[in-house]
Amino acid sequence: MQKLKEGRSGTPVCARQEGDNTTDIVLTPRELDVLGWFSLGKSTWEIAHILSCTEATVNFHFCNIRRKFDVSSRTAALVKALRLGIVNRE
Repeated sequence: MQKLKEGRSGTPVCARQEGDNTTDIVLTPRELDVLGWFSLGKSTWEIAHILSCTEATVNFHFCNIRRKFDVSSRTAALVKALRLGIVNRE
């Protein structure tokens, strides 16, 4: 799986949005897992099986990720995460 920013041990990851000095985006370790697997091209079904949860749970995490990034799609959330350095391309 891709390298994700520090915090995989249970500590939420915080990133500051570009151009905004007051808003921090905090993702939980599970949200990072979901976003990381999505960045590798995995579907909701595949992510659910990898993480041993339901598709509804994966969708729940994606909903939270989209809300936190203030975007309307998973792809837009991934692009923002890449730009903020939360998910690496390696």
